[in-house]
Amino acid sequence: LAATAAGAARLRAWVPQVAAADVCGPTYDPIRTRFCFLAVLPPARRRRFLADAARSTRETLDRLRGNASRRIRPDDFEALSIHASVCELEGRLRWLGRMRRVLTARRT
Repeated sequence: LAATAAGAARLRAWVPQVAAADVCGPTYDPIRTRFCFLAVLPPARRRRFLADAARSTRETLDRLRGNASRRIRPDDFEALSIHASVCELEGRLRWLGRMRRVLTARRT
């Protein structure tokens, strides 16, 4: 990969810009977006949605972990990025588990 001098200068200016909410806010997550509309499904389909989402996320996570199995070096930015994706999907699995517990809790 190569960049012109002007392109490299633009990259050096762009990379550190992380203060904006659209950069450091929540990432796009199609599972989370669909979750906003679960009211259209009956409870059994909601539970199936959560189970399917968790299963698919675990499958993707397993593939990513296979790609991230090599030792991460501080200069291997591709491996560091894959590790970040692993962390994101691990967080999604925790969130899906919490939502499953909330949706299946008995109402008092």
